[in-house]
Amino acid sequence: MDDARELNKEILRRLGTRREGAVPSKEAHRVMAAIAACPEERGEHALGSLFGKLHAFTTVVDFTHPDLGTAFDGWLAFDSAFANECEELLVVAEYCERERYNSVGPFLWKVLSKELPKDVLRRIDSPFVNRLHVRFLKAPEDREKVRNRKRMQCIDLRSLCKKGDEVWSAQPSSFSKFIRYDMAYQDELARVEKKAKRYLDLGLTDMHSEIMKTVEAFRQQVDESYYGFNRVTMTSAAVILAKSLDYNMHQPFLLAEFSNAREYRIVVEPRHFKGYNFFVEGGGLVLRHPEPTPLLYEPRVYPLHEFWPAASQTVKEIIDLTENFPDANGKPVFDHYGVIVPGVAYPKKDPRFVDDNGNILSFDSIEEAKKALDLTLIKKRCITPVIVGEKDGKCYFIGYWA
Repeated sequence: MDDARELNKEILRRLGTRREGAVPSKEAHRVMAAIAACPEERGEHALGSLFGKLHAFTTVVDFTHPDLGTAFDGWLAFDSAFANECEELLVVAEYCERERYNSVGPFLWKVLSKELPKDVLRRIDSPFVNRLHVRFLKAPEDREKVRNRKRMQCIDLRSLCKKGDEVWSAQPSSFSKFIRYDMAYQDELARVEKKAKRYLDLGLTDMHSEIMKTVEAFRQQVDESYYGFNRVTMTSAAVILAKSLDYNMHQPFLLAEFSNAREYRIVVEPRHFKGYNFFVEGGGLVLRHPEPTPLLYEPRVYPLHEFWPAASQTVKEIIDLTENFPDANGKPVFDHYGVIVPGVAYPKKDPRFVDDNGNILSFDSIEEAKKALDLTLIKKRCITPVIVGEKDGKCYFIGYWA
């Protein structure tokens, strides 16, 4: 925890530091403002059914956001040929309306020379509807309204459980190399590539192939840095957290007590709870479990609002900076925020646990019980979560929850 707090101080310092070439600003095309101001009938004549969704987007976003042109893969950026065509069609539709060319207007949109990719079409809508591009909303209260609709999710570790030690070994055991502007992960890549080559030299081609898949995925994350923030997947973040806390990777033949599946698992030993026994057993009477037992690792990501009342002053300062980011002219740079908690698979069926005062706490659901236990373990410094920012569905490491 102390190391995490020290790292957060450095993170705060770097958040206020500007570097040449780190700003990925891309202005929006002026057609966005034209769409926002366009009457519905004229807009539909010009752009067909696409107009309604574009109008829903353009009427709620902040046109002064320096990154707005990146929305929808840049199809409406200032240098977009597609956006130019949309603008010209709006002008032609206005002319047709004025001259009462009623038979021509409804078919104008068919002359668009470029068809938007289906994945882009699916994403075009108001952030209030699809919860995307939340960072572009004008009002802070609107951003919070959309973000507050997020709910806790368990992080899927199936890819790790199937591949096992190769994926586990390829990940670093600290987030120190992921802080903003840090390039030290290049050393980590070199180390893993060297290990992969060693496997290849030994003729272990399958192991070499698996490691190289991880290397390529990690290299892609490195190439996708954003305002100096380093990308990290949820799975990678969960594994790094487990390794940083010295959790254990169990091989399949050691897992009889956990599962019949022949897969790897990450296990949390009792020593990590620092003498805190939160186990209860059901039955006629509720009894404390005599001894804590190893538990399966179950990382969860919570939306920031669920943990905000417990946020430290440093965490609040970090979030405030990313919501009023100097390199983005004081605009927010993330759509959503998540707190990744290195939790355990407990409670399992009975939504109760024993708090640190020896009292049995009962909850209406397993999810509520797990959240309360997570908060207790954080308070007791048994675990330390990390904060990630989400932008266009990709996650970036921000700092520690410390």
